[in-house]
Amino acid sequence: MAAQENERISRSMIPHYKLFSFADSLDYLLMFLGSIFAVGNGICKPVLTIFFAELIDSVGKRVAIATEVHEVEEVSLKFLYLALASAVASFFLSVRRVVGDTLALLSQSTATAVAGLVIAFQANWQLALAILGLLPLIGISGYAQIKSMKGFTANAKKMSEEANQVANEAVGSIRTVASFSAEKKVVKRYEEKYQGPLKAGIRHGLISGIAFGISSFFLYFAYAISFYVGALLVHHGKTTFHEVFRVFFALTTAAIGISQSNSLAPDASKARISAASVFEILDQKSKLDPSKINYGMVLKHVKGNIEFKNVSFKYPSRPEIQIFRDLSLVIPSGKVIN
Repeated sequence: MAAQENERISRSMIPHYKLFSFADSLDYLLMFLGSIFAVGNGICKPVLTIFFAELIDSVGKRVAIATEVHEVEEVSLKFLYLALASAVASFFLSVRRVVGDTLALLSQSTATAVAGLVIAFQANWQLALAILGLLPLIGISGYAQIKSMKGFTANAKKMSEEANQVANEAVGSIRTVASFSAEKKVVKRYEEKYQGPLKAGIRHGLISGIAFGISSFFLYFAYAISFYVGALLVHHGKTTFHEVFRVFFALTTAAIGISQSNSLAPDASKARISAASVFEILDQKSKLDPSKINYGMVLKHVKGNIEFKNVSFKYPSRPEIQIFRDLSLVIPSGKVIN
């Protein structure tokens, strides 16, 4: 079943270039400019780590008070420029929410990751390589934690829908339930249906707690190894205090950029799948010729009988719950359904 479902999704997924079939030259120009500025925005985050490293290095140096204050003021002025740019950028946040910005965010996150790696390896390749080797441990543990939460959400939703169906049926037939004094039976049935989600919630709490603990362990273990290796390199004169923090902050932003890029991948797949049905309609050739006015058959007499024969129905939002099964119904013309 899983293989058939994957095959069905792959058939319904359209290529990326198909999403831009109706774009004109102005749209391509705007997308190009947006991608360029997104790359620039992504590079700004790793560059910010250079300022952090300079600020910490200025405080940590054993220099005269006047020199220290001057260096801190110089770095603080750079942060002032960044604050002004951030204030201007916040204005465009509302505009970004209106337009589809998945492509821009993907370009930005990719640029963040690449720029962070470049800055880290430029500062000290030995320390950068040591920290980079620990990133897969953090990524795998975080992925396992998210995967367990997604699996629980899907199962809990299915079990909760069964319990909600009992409540909906009871409310919809409240007079019948009250006339037969079946309130306690309905409540008992509802509680029985919710035993599954309750047990699953307890199990999820244990699993997610263990996964969070493991993820936090690897994260702080990576921090400890990073500063330990950095201290050894500083002790042997192979790097400086300033470069250690530059590598650390740059790789941290690179890891954030990689995680953001991965989080945008499902949205891109959903967009391609959702657009498949739209393009299927747009690409469909109509059997009717709109240029011919008298085309087709014109019925002189129409009798409006409505007939449903062996109809099965499920709500798209709740495909697990069967609403109608083999429903047959005939509604004669002129009749009113109460």
